[in-house]
Amino acid sequence: MKKILTAFILLAGLSVTTTYAADIVRVRTTETPNPFIPGTVVKRVVIQSLENNLTITGVSINRGNCDIAFFHGKPPVRVNYGQEFIVSVNPRCHPAEIHVDTSIGSEDFSTQQ
Repeated sequence: MKKILTAFILLAGLSVTTTYAADIVRVRTTETPNPFIPGTVVKRVVIQSLENNLTITGVSINRGNCDIAFFHGKPPVRVNYGQEFIVSVNPRCHPAEIHVDTSIGSEDFSTQQ
């Protein structure tokens, strides 16, 4: 059933988004069809600041066992309230835990619901 649902989402060209929130940042994961390789997806973790003058100093996914590509700058990255920092995740990785280090503390997010 999961394969059928995934195929439907890919065929429909829709994205899947799940959001996790805490005090310093809000984190969401997205999957969108890969425009360059049919049948595959692009996975991203979007980190949105809930503070002004926040510096994201590090991001770890699955306790460092998930490859991350920094296409929008590499930490440390300064963001203000509402601004986002996006990292791309290896398509074979299934983020279960996301750890974000910032200038005012660290937060962990579990994608298990």
